[in-house]
Amino acid sequence: FLTVTMNWILKGSNDVLSFFIPSAFHPIWGQYLDFSGGEVFYLKRVNQSYIGIGALMLIVAALWRKASRHTRMMEWWWIAVGFTVLSLGPILIFFQPTKISLPYTILLEYIDFLKNVRAVDRLFVIGMFAFSLVAGFGLHALMEHPPLVFFKSKTKVFILFLCIVVVDSLAWGIPTESVEYPSYYDRLRLNDNIQK
Repeated sequence: FLTVTMNWILKGSNDVLSFFIPSAFHPIWGQYLDFSGGEVFYLKRVNQSYIGIGALMLIVAALWRKASRHTRMMEWWWIAVGFTVLSLGPILIFFQPTKISLPYTILLEYIDFLKNVRAVDRLFVIGMFAFSLVAGFGLHALMEHPPLVFFKSKTKVFILFLCIVVVDSLAWGIPTESVEYPSYYDRLRLNDNIQK
């Protein structure tokens, strides 16, 4: 009864591109993603696995500046990579499902309760947490040794990346519904048959 078919597992798995392509609801980048004709590639309309440009830049900075010296950061890096690979599901999806098997296939064989998991992409929550810690190491590395002469101030580096993250993750411009309640409730309130 609870066993999920392979189609369900694939629907709940991440596409490789989902980490780099924002949601269609993104106020800046979303207008360039046409989801009106269904799903683009194998991506969902609401892409929850998008890492973000600022975070990717900070992760690259962390790996570039601190990889050889900081074992704690590398532990978080490998946790992030491991859970990201697991969130891809049993088969690699790049534009569409391929024939390349991934480690999740082995887990499906030996861990029975994973056969009931419909949303494999939720494993990326742990990966996202680990990536955010690695990005924090990257911000620390850039504040210790700013890359350009203009950014010699730690405050300027922090403000620059704060602006990148805010622009990349803000959700302005999303259409919302009115917060006013319908007139039906006014009529209902005036009705004498309703007990208080």
